[in-house]
Amino acid sequence: MEKFGEMDRYAQFDRVFWKYYDRLFHHAYSFLRQTENAHDVVNDTFEIIWKDYGRYAEHPNPASYLYAIVRHKCLDALRRRAIHDRYVDAAKSEPYAEAYDYTDYEIKMEAVKNRIAAFPPRTRKVFILCYIDGYTYRQAARQLGVSVNTVKTTLSRALKTLRETFDRDNRSKGR
Repeated sequence: MEKFGEMDRYAQFDRVFWKYYDRLFHHAYSFLRQTENAHDVVNDTFEIIWKDYGRYAEHPNPASYLYAIVRHKCLDALRRRAIHDRYVDAAKSEPYAEAYDYTDYEIKMEAVKNRIAAFPPRTRKVFILCYIDGYTYRQAARQLGVSVNTVKTTLSRALKTLRETFDRDNRSKGR
C-alpha cells in the first residue's frame, strides 16, 4: 500500500488526496445519503490527516486509517442528525413562540410600573434600588441612611402590595 515516508509531505498528501477522495466520498455517501455532508466528512478526514501527518506517515496501511476516520465521522454525523431531528420534532409539537400573545404580558408590565409609581417615595426608592438597580439590602440602607431591617420591611410590604394587587386582578378576570 501507499507509504507516506517516501516523498515530501505536500506531494505525499496530494497523491493520497487524489487517489482516495472519490472512494472515501462514496463510502461516506453510503452512510449519509447526502452529497454535501459526505463531502464535508471526507474534507474533515483529510484535514485530520494533514494536521496529524506524522501519525499517518508511518502507518503500514494509510487507506485503512482513512476509511476508519470516514466511518467514525459518518457515525458521529448520523448521531448529530438523530439528535437534531428529535429537537426539530419536539419543536414542531410545541406552540410557536411567534404565536404567543405578548399583549397580556405588556398589560401586566404596565400595571406593575403603575403600581410601583404609586408607592410612597421611600418605598419606591428602596424597591428601585434593590430590584431594578441591583443594590444589596446593606447598600440600599447606606444609600438611604436607614437600617437594613427598614429596607427589608419596606420591600416586604411593597411585594405584598404587588401580590395583592395582582391576585385581586386575576380573581376579577376569572383566572
